Amino acid sequence: MARPLIASSTPRLLPLAAAPIIIGALYFGREVLIPLTLGVLLSFLVAPLVVRLQRLGLPRLVAIVTSIVISFASIGGIGYVVGAQLVDLAEQLPNHRQTIRMRIASMRGTPGAIGRALAGLKTVERELATTRPAAEAARSGAPIASDATPLPVTVKDPPPTGLQFLSRSLGPVMDPLANAAIVIVFVIFILFRREDLRDRVIRLIGPGRLNLTTQAMDDAATRVSRYLLMQTLTNAIFGLAVTGGLLLIGVRNAALWGLFAALLRFVPYVGVWIALAFPFVLSLTQFEGWRAPALVVAVWVIAEVCVGNFLGRRLVKPNMGVSELAVLVAAIFWTWLWGPVGLILSTPLTVCLVVMGKYVPHLTWLNILLGDEPVLEPHARVYQRLLAADPEEASEVVEEYVATHTSLETYERVLLPALLLAEEDRHHGRIDADRAKLVADSMRELIDDVADRARALAVKRTATAAAKGAKADGNGSASAPVDAPARPACNVTVVCLPAFDIADELAGLMLARVLEAEGLKVESVPVAALASEMLERVGTLRADIVCVSAAPPAAITHTRYLCKRLRAAQVDVQLIAGLWGMRLDSAKVRDRLRCHETDKAVSTLTEAVEQVRQSCAPLMLRHQQAPPETALR
Repeated sequence: MARPLIASSTPRLLPLAAAPIIIGALYFGREVLIPLTLGVLLSFLVAPLVVRLQRLGLPRLVAIVTSIVISFASIGGIGYVVGAQLVDLAEQLPNHRQTIRMRIASMRGTPGAIGRALAGLKTVERELATTRPAAEAARSGAPIASDATPLPVTVKDPPPTGLQFLSRSLGPVMDPLANAAIVIVFVIFILFRREDLRDRVIRLIGPGRLNLTTQAMDDAATRVSRYLLMQTLTNAIFGLAVTGGLLLIGVRNAALWGLFAALLRFVPYVGVWIALAFPFVLSLTQFEGWRAPALVVAVWVIAEVCVGNFLGRRLVKPNMGVSELAVLVAAIFWTWLWGPVGLILSTPLTVCLVVMGKYVPHLTWLNILLGDEPVLEPHARVYQRLLAADPEEASEVVEEYVATHTSLETYERVLLPALLLAEEDRHHGRIDADRAKLVADSMRELIDDVADRARALAVKRTATAAAKGAKADGNGSASAPVDAPARPACNVTVVCLPAFDIADELAGLMLARVLEAEGLKVESVPVAALASEMLERVGTLRADIVCVSAAPPAAITHTRYLCKRLRAAQVDVQLIAGLWGMRLDSAKVRDRLRCHETDKAVSTLTEAVEQVRQSCAPLMLRHQQAPPETALR
């Protein structure tokens, strides 16, 4: 996990107090900040191409100029296609207008709610047109002349001068052209001075934090660049799919609508559906009936589901690091702050904020609120679900973890830490007895579920390996037979004893389940048994290894009492004290437990399993059973 860049004593509420000032600066400085932000983001998009060209041996200046020419030539090509398609669309507009009128007229004649509503609106319009002249005459006191014919009046403006003509023609496009020119200048400057700007940022943050500052900047640049590249690739595929679908339907200007779909898909959530409106309306004017419009909607939905879910979740989502809710909230916020441009820039800006929250300590809350990484460890999530009396969700968390980890790792990193959290809260009185019992019962079920899942996976792997081996033998290949993954049983008996309470029993049960999967004879004694009954059970089973399970805070005290009783009754038994979650110093622990020098103390399940494995071989030799090769490995 990333370490913070700055360790300061600034109060945590300072970022919240500074938020209104920052938001005000972003709003009132948008005329400068929007082109600058666009330039930075476009430089992130072009920078990988510059780096690749430099690696091919081109000088830096040539690589930058070539990248810029390629980028803006692509934009120019897109603009040319859009312009040609728009010209063709403008030529067809009169026909489209007439078709729309005919379709509306046909809808008026159709029975039902729509036809009645249109007829009612037409009646109201006629009544208003009839009563308006009479009302105006009544107010002015003039006589009402129903048959008076108004005289036509024409107002002619003087012909505009050349300067006025240029102003009227170029005025609407001057601001966008000026902003585009500023953005281009920013891109060129940032690409030329990239290293210098990076050095200045590092110097501003502090030269003593070179490593972490470099990591933060590389992380932000990598995330934004990959997001923009993957989003561009995904949108291009979506646009091609839409274009192909519209061509099959026969919708005019299919390339234009596919391009619009690809561009508007940069707008989160709503852009793709705004782009649908244009070809949908055009299909209404071009075709009769509703079959073609329905097909247009179907093409859109299928393309969005396939491209958005398949490619988007695999290419775009992993490079964002932003939760879906954060994307929605960011889209609303930046649209409110910067308008439509803010909506387009919302996701890249949010990615940068998440990176800042990852490395700057006072902005950690940004990473927590906006990031998509789990903010709780798996064991904390399991314990929280159990506290909320929701064992189903806790089981889902465990199943998700055990799908990619072994049962020992699941017990070690998820269930045992969750159990220790519950035990700590119980000892401090933070949870009542009923809730503690519910947690313990649910934990027992989770332990058994993990063991059952591990056995099922082992059987499945065995069957798969056997099938592959049979297939290889059938093909005549000289392959060795496939052994089952389960370890052979050995004549060594292990008994797990709880030191005092239910948490000790559950931790011992986890160890027992792991050792059973290893092929040992294991029995876990319940905590309800008295100490004398436990000792009697150890003698009845003729145990070779006894594992005393104990959880803090009184682990050593209860373990010492049980170990003294065991030593008095079973001198030759191999004793392993499991002091779960404690920091152990072998000499000090042995002195406090007053154990025999051959007894072992461990703090993790992995250490306990390893001690059992090491003790297994000499015990098997002592019993004159199988050779050491059949023991645990």
